[in-house]
Amino acid sequence: MDRPAVAGVKAVRDRRVYLSPGLPFTWIDSPPAANRLLGLRWLGAVLYPELFPEDLREETRRFHALFYHREPTAEQIDALLAGSRPPG
Repeated sequence: MDRPAVAGVKAVRDRRVYLSPGLPFTWIDSPPAANRLLGLRWLGAVLYPELFPEDLREETRRFHALFYHREPTAEQIDALLAGSRPPG
């Protein structure tokens, strides 16, 4: 967002650039993994929050418990979602 080369892009000016979570594997692109299921929920919440009102923090906790057999702490969930949250 601080790079002069993209400063003129409307999404950058409006601070509407989102970085999808990427641990333990990316949630959107590669490698193909179960995280894509959670990534679809994340993307829906970013693009259409009124249609995806679920608590993404709770969804993330449940997903990790189901697929990775561990429940991340609140701090770990915060760190995971930190790059994806809209400003403000």
